[in-house]
Amino acid sequence: MKVVLDASAALNVVLEGEFCDLISRSLEVCDIAYAPTLFYAEVGNALLRALRAGVLDFSQAAERYDDALGLVGKFEKVELYSHAVFHEAHRLSHSIYDIYYLELAKQKGAHLVTLDQKLISLAQENELRYVQFEDVSDSFFS
Repeated sequence: MKVVLDASAALNVVLEGEFCDLISRSLEVCDIAYAPTLFYAEVGNALLRALRAGVLDFSQAAERYDDALGLVGKFEKVELYSHAVFHEAHRLSHSIYDIYYLELAKQKGAHLVTLDQKLISLAQENELRYVQFEDVSDSFFS
């Protein structure tokens, strides 16, 4: 099984959030986790915000950045599908950042791993598979 990991889910893992164990388990059972190269910037920006807010020191932020990148098995260059993303973002009236994850999941036939409720709603509306973390059963792939 293939998954596309978004920044919200990766950050939850490396910051040991509420769904850390469930997300980690979903990554352990998948064959490969994809992410768009945009992931580097999104995760880095979030960790820098935590650093500036005093939640993490520099070494902690840098370590968590490396940990987050290590969750991804293959990064896909955003330029490879940027036109499709632009079209979909317009059609769906949604952020182009989120649509990169949605479109990658569509192109790879992968489950989307996210904690972003708007992105989950888009996945549902577009009949894409995603991981539900509020369901703690062994079958949490929708």
